[in-house]
Amino acid sequence: MSKILASLFFTCFFIFSSNGQSFTNGTVNLEFGLNAYTLSVSTEYKSKWLINAGYQTNEFHYNSAEDVANNFDPFADRFFGAVLLPLLKSDKVNHYAGIGAILSGTSSQNVIPFNGLLNYKLTYSLSDKMSLSGNYYLVNGEPNELSLGIIYSIF
Repeated sequence: MSKILASLFFTCFFIFSSNGQSFTNGTVNLEFGLNAYTLSVSTEYKSKWLINAGYQTNEFHYNSAEDVANNFDPFADRFFGAVLLPLLKSDKVNHYAGIGAILSGTSSQNVIPFNGLLNYKLTYSLSDKMSLSGNYYLVNGEPNELSLGIIYSIF
């Protein structure tokens, strides 16, 4: 099921990103964090908004009783999406902050486990096509993930 959703996501991303001048700077992001591995794609909308969406997975943590009782496992596989605004942009360093949502892969009930997300992103440009990135995620107001990664520009 997750492979179907992931392929649907990437198909939609490339369809929307090829929509003329509205979407620019499409990237693929690979990050390694304290709690999860992240694969995401992002694009700028009208050169102002950064739209970032992807998939996080972690095979090394387990579901604790408290996480299951709260109906959300912060270490489970999950899809996320965020809309970020640039706080500071320069030739080499960019700062972004924004809000989004996470769809968790675990639930103890028949409900869709949506959770709020605050995202801070810092990028450092290495070349025209490659950048380093750092992301900090807060889920429901709690620190949840700190990750470092590499960004490759696809258009």
